Amino acid sequence: MSGIVLLIATSIALIVANTPLYHLYEKFLHFPISFSFGDFHIHHEVHAWINDGLMVVFFLLVTLEIKRESLIGVLSTPKKALLPVIAALGGMVVPVLIFVLFNKNPEVDQAWAIPMATDIAFSLGILSLLGSRVPLGLKVFLTAFAIADDLGAVLVIVFFYSSTINFTYLGLAFAALFLLILANKLNVRVVFPYVLVGFVVWYFMLESGVHSTIAGVLVGLTIPIKSHISTPDFFRKMRTSFRLFLVEENKTEKKHENIMTKNQLSCLDNISNDARLVLGPLQNLEHGLHNFSAFVVLPLFAFANTGVRLVGEAELEWSFFPFLIMMALVVGKTLGIFSFSMLAKKLKIVEFPKELSTKALLGMGILGGIGFTMSLFIAMLSFPKGPYLDLAKIGILGGSFIAGVTGYFYLKYVVFKNEK
Repeated sequence: MSGIVLLIATSIALIVANTPLYHLYEKFLHFPISFSFGDFHIHHEVHAWINDGLMVVFFLLVTLEIKRESLIGVLSTPKKALLPVIAALGGMVVPVLIFVLFNKNPEVDQAWAIPMATDIAFSLGILSLLGSRVPLGLKVFLTAFAIADDLGAVLVIVFFYSSTINFTYLGLAFAALFLLILANKLNVRVVFPYVLVGFVVWYFMLESGVHSTIAGVLVGLTIPIKSHISTPDFFRKMRTSFRLFLVEENKTEKKHENIMTKNQLSCLDNISNDARLVLGPLQNLEHGLHNFSAFVVLPLFAFANTGVRLVGEAELEWSFFPFLIMMALVVGKTLGIFSFSMLAKKLKIVEFPKELSTKALLGMGILGGIGFTMSLFIAMLSFPKGPYLDLAKIGILGGSFIAGVTGYFYLKYVVFKNEK
């Protein structure tokens, strides 16, 4: 569903940008928004609030997902993590090599990292269109290598796409971050302090010259996963509460079955409270941010950054650059994911899950070429403004579209042709 919302937001942006509504679109993106608290003042346009503010939520959520998966999920053991990590590595290395080898324009050299990312929402969205015929193992594999892929993209942004650094603000950001690490060590299991201090980390990171979204990554690493009560204790408490609830139900004669006694309401309060306590801060925050990120942050990001003007007075001067990005996404991601995975299998480094046939692996590689969110983000770090940014966006949108459509029809008519 989130992939569909992203597609709608992107389509609206492209339509608006190429109609007389374009000027309203530009006014919206450049509309100034300011916040003041005493001597503290922060002022940015809508576009900057989305890219440097709201996108921190996306990066925070990505980090929480990576941390959870590395602790209790598909990346939690070397055996589980090795195949998707190797696939992700191939999906990053080969597109970058293709871009570097075929690029002859030094003005776009900094764009080498654009085709190295996979968009989880869109790729899983395409997979979901195939319905129940897709085995769970394939969804897990796609999710796992896309998460590992995101980690690689985040590291590239940290090390290669930060501007001139103000070490005073950077020091203040790390001082605030130290408070969060201390809170984790002191077993603070309430989300609010992490969010509050996280805003401080974000502001100082924004002012430091290191891209502000890295604040989301760093804050995410400090969020504890341990809950107030363990799962076994939760089960015991649930059994006790349900037993008391049923005892009260059986001993009370009620004219209306939907009206509960005070003791039953007390049981429900205990159940609700225990349900909150069994969910650790990490999963609590991840669960709370998921829909906001999927249905607010990412659609706004897509709307604000995919409105490329293709016609009119700002008509683009076409070059090989967007086609190179398309080739790196569609061919590079497919070849990298497939070849690295097959090589690892041949060397007996990994074992494929039974659902991951050679044909299915190729299909996952094709879907890996859907770059979109992270690719667009890296494009804007590569080219703050100008025609090359628009050309990069066209390459990302075109490559992602080709990868999505090709992956869907390949999986439907080649991999799952005999399944309903």
